[in-house]
Amino acid sequence: MIYRSHSLDTRNDGFRFFPTLTRELNPAPGVRLGRIDAPLLGTALASLPAPPKVAFVCGTNAFVEAAASTLLELGLPPAVIRTERYGG
Repeated sequence: MIYRSHSLDTRNDGFRFFPTLTRELNPAPGVRLGRIDAPLLGTALASLPAPPKVAFVCGTNAFVEAAASTLLELGLPPAVIRTERYGG
């Protein structure tokens, strides 16, 4: 991760940070290793005090398709999901 503020871990406003790396062999403590998948997104959604009013997904076409589809499967309405894609 280029930037990670420890203040993200101590906020008291309902924000929850789930740092996740896909290619790191020895992640720092508290950093999840693996893909952003349904169990991670389900945990993140369950940690919120209320359903999100908006969910942003940004990345390559394949990532955005997978993440947005997973959010739909987890019950988010399509109107809540905003996407931005880059790459071919």
